[in-house]
Amino acid sequence: MTGINIISNAVSLTGTSVEASNASVANASQSAVDVLGNGSGVDFTMAFIVISIIVSVAIPLAVIFWGKIKLKGSLLQILSGVACFIVFKLFLANIFCNIIMPNFSDQDNSSFDICLSIIIGVVFTAAGRWLFMFLSRKKRKDVGNPVLFAAGMTIMEAFIVLFFILIPYLAVASGGDGTTEYESLRVFVTSGNLVEGEEWRFLIKGYTVIIFAMLQIYTAVLTFTAVQKKMFWPISIAVMFELLVLLPNRMHELDMWYWGNNVVIIAYLGIISVIGCFVAYSTQSKKVSD
Repeated sequence: MTGINIISNAVSLTGTSVEASNASVANASQSAVDVLGNGSGVDFTMAFIVISIIVSVAIPLAVIFWGKIKLKGSLLQILSGVACFIVFKLFLANIFCNIIMPNFSDQDNSSFDICLSIIIGVVFTAAGRWLFMFLSRKKRKDVGNPVLFAAGMTIMEAFIVLFFILIPYLAVASGGDGTTEYESLRVFVTSGNLVEGEEWRFLIKGYTVIIFAMLQIYTAVLTFTAVQKKMFWPISIAVMFELLVLLPNRMHELDMWYWGNNVVIIAYLGIISVIGCFVAYSTQSKKVSD
């Protein structure tokens, strides 16, 4: 399996996949330009994409500020979060997926296979979180450390949203034609997502990054609590919440998260995230005793 396939499959494992058929790739960019070229759609589309790009950059920075300045965590935990994402979520989970599902692809497999891949990704990520926090359990006892660990994970989540979705669409909305480059990266830019009068849907991408940031924070804090207090149930709760967020995106009936066609699922994800943060907060104090 090539590095490009591993990276692009990670889009599915993180729940950020954009559905599109291979047949639409060849003329996607030009079709998008044609759609955007009429009326005020161009201006609003670009404006909303830029807003989501700003949010995607600002959220990880805000999490870093909170974890470091407010909660006094170690910046090295950011690197731990990035390493956990790359090693466990990007590579090990994808390798395991390809062992049990040969030639697995986030674009070509069935919804069942995609959901199974997400479950595998969640399990491997949970294992990675536990391992990194177990190894640093004696030196990193402030709750700011799991928050900064979450910041590292959020940076990677935001990277995928930015470079696999928002920036390609921004390039097309600007009148560019990057079909060849996007196809080689297996990034599919579809005109169906660029509709005049519905440009606001690109704001959902910024909302997605916020949801991911909250997800990474409360799952990291729950895992931190499990390690420090030598309990298993917080890890199981973290896995449950992560599945509750990621799996609905890949279910056919609810595959409307990213483009805002289903207000119910958007509200659902927000509620789940708030509940997850509350549960993590209720299990944690600023300093965990031995």
